[in-house]
Amino acid sequence: METNASYDSIRVEADALRVVAELQTLLESDKDHSFVVERAIERFSNFSDVDHAPSIEDYSRWLTPLGESLRSSICRQLEVEGYFNRQSWFHAISEVADWPEAGDRVGAFLLMEQVGKGAHSRVFLCRQAGVGDRQVIVKFTRNSLLEADLLGRLRHPNIVPIYSASSDPQTKLAHICMPFVGRSTLCEFIEADARQDARAGDLLLSVANASRRPTDSVEVAEAAPARPRFYDKHDCVAWVGWRLALALAHAHDQGVVHGDVKPSNVLLSWDGTPLLMDFNLSGSLSHSVEAKGGTLPYMPPEQLQAVGLEFGDAAYDQRSDLFSLGILLYEALSGRLPFPLSTAPGDRRSLATELLQQQRKGFVRLLALDATIPPRLAAAVERCIAFDPLERHQSAGALADILGAAFTARGRLQRAARRRRRPLIACTIAFSALIAGSGVLYASRPSEDARLFNAGIAMMQEGRLADARISLERSLMLQADAPAVQFALGLALLRAGDALRAQECFLKVNRQQPSAVAAAYIAYCDCKLNDFSGGIPTGEIAFKLAGDCPEVMNNLALAYQLGQGRLSPEDKLLAAQEKLSRASAALPNSPSVRYNRLLLQLSLSGLSITSVSHEDAMSAIRLAEEYPLDKKLQVDAARLLSMRARVDPAMQAEAIKCLERAVEQGYRISTTTPAWLPLHSSAQFSELAINSQIAKPKQRYQRFVELAIEPASLLPVGLQ
Repeated sequence: METNASYDSIRVEADALRVVAELQTLLESDKDHSFVVERAIERFSNFSDVDHAPSIEDYSRWLTPLGESLRSSICRQLEVEGYFNRQSWFHAISEVADWPEAGDRVGAFLLMEQVGKGAHSRVFLCRQAGVGDRQVIVKFTRNSLLEADLLGRLRHPNIVPIYSASSDPQTKLAHICMPFVGRSTLCEFIEADARQDARAGDLLLSVANASRRPTDSVEVAEAAPARPRFYDKHDCVAWVGWRLALALAHAHDQGVVHGDVKPSNVLLSWDGTPLLMDFNLSGSLSHSVEAKGGTLPYMPPEQLQAVGLEFGDAAYDQRSDLFSLGILLYEALSGRLPFPLSTAPGDRRSLATELLQQQRKGFVRLLALDATIPPRLAAAVERCIAFDPLERHQSAGALADILGAAFTARGRLQRAARRRRRPLIACTIAFSALIAGSGVLYASRPSEDARLFNAGIAMMQEGRLADARISLERSLMLQADAPAVQFALGLALLRAGDALRAQECFLKVNRQQPSAVAAAYIAYCDCKLNDFSGGIPTGEIAFKLAGDCPEVMNNLALAYQLGQGRLSPEDKLLAAQEKLSRASAALPNSPSVRYNRLLLQLSLSGLSITSVSHEDAMSAIRLAEEYPLDKKLQVDAARLLSMRARVDPAMQAEAIKCLERAVEQGYRISTTTPAWLPLHSSAQFSELAINSQIAKPKQRYQRFVELAIEPASLLPVGLQ
């Protein structure tokens, strides 16, 4: 027998090397890679009929001369076709006995009801004898016990746990016993009416219990986290995404990728907890799983390339799971798939190719479908479904951090605003106590974390922001729940130009200790990140909490001007006008407030709400003269002065002066721009417009006036 086996192995390897030589010839003749993959599958099709069929390791070794990418593509497709004698889970399907049915007894399990069915499994609600006749879920599968082995390694409150697992050599079926914690999945949540009057938390709970029967036992998922109350459905979706991202992060940390993340694979427990299930397509991070199966609308490009026999370099990894999660969240937020599957008939391969083409073209932005979705949440979801894995979130943990911040940003701030509205001085004193009090505490209790915190504060006061960040991060590692350290780190990051990470710090502070200063800095970061739509609700909350803080009013006015919200354009501008008037009274010389008033006047005049006054024009002239190198400011001032020139011709020359400065910074004048129509009668303007097309900038453009203002007046003097 050993001689025959050795002979077979030698013969198969010789045949394989001949096939590889043929494939190399095709490559040298410039044949398309997809053609080479198809020829490889055709030539290797007879290899699975021998008694000692090759393994994935054999194919991988033989195909090495073809290069890593082509070798990977061929191996993936061989796995799809079921040629691997060990790894393939398609291989033994024909040898499996009939599936069990409701009413059967299998070991200790009485099968009461079939609750799920797949190509390779059946799922039953059962009663288990010997343990109180409890209700359990038993999954019978044609696969090996790989899924049970994987689940046994994963212990997370958002992953369905297992009680036991075994296999029956007679029926060749494995069965996995799991707790019965619910019947509904995220499919039902997505299909529910998102616009109903019930709050999002009630909607999640009502969907979770909609299919519950009087005979169902109630068992809460093990170690399930408390489900918070939600601000709206978007807040709820962010929370669900956060919990699922945490579950995937745990799985990935254990070296496991899921391989088929989709709404029907997310169970909702009776208390509304999302639980990731159905790991039967899972695999190791060290071994690609993209060819094993999956659900087309939720497949990432690298998986579709394998199914569609298209050549590609990317392998399935943790970012592929995040792509599928992104599709799920996009669908939950918008009610539609970003890449809908064609309803036309076609085989799996052709549908995969069509879907891949759609993914290359891109998707409709979430905010274009629903402007009320928080921009931060929309951006996080859209990044998940980037075509290139390098453009996605690089880890589930990173995504979890963003989603966790997104779901708390509005809800917790809104609740804090309802609870109290503190005057500005009280907020300043309160946060001064938070920072200064920490220093007093540390001084009386010297420790390494105290030393690092105090050093970080000192470095920040000296302007050594990089050193301050390092010191504060080290302090935070030693005392993760210290809001003073977290806030100080946010300040260091913000002042070093990293507004995104800074905002994450401020959000964490606000979760622990809601305050006006945290809310104000969250709203300020929205403006710094150009998320003006998000800056409206956060800015309104900061205004309620901070009272008459002029920086907060300026930033909220900026968000009203440039963001989208529930107010009409006219109402937003009028609200901005009221806030800027109050901010200007407190900060009459602030260039930011003055520039914002200039922009506001442009918008008000454009909607014919008000006209440009002589005082507005003179203010624009003074601001433009103070900041001659700010190209954007010069152009905006010229626009306002051009409007005023319709009734005051003397302003025509002032507008042209501003344009001359802008041209020196590289601005090119388009004579078809409506804003310049009042200047067309000037020969000087015509000459300047021509010269602007060929003139080289005298100086590199610099931005001098920031539209948003850091709310530093809320801080202790030493940190302002």
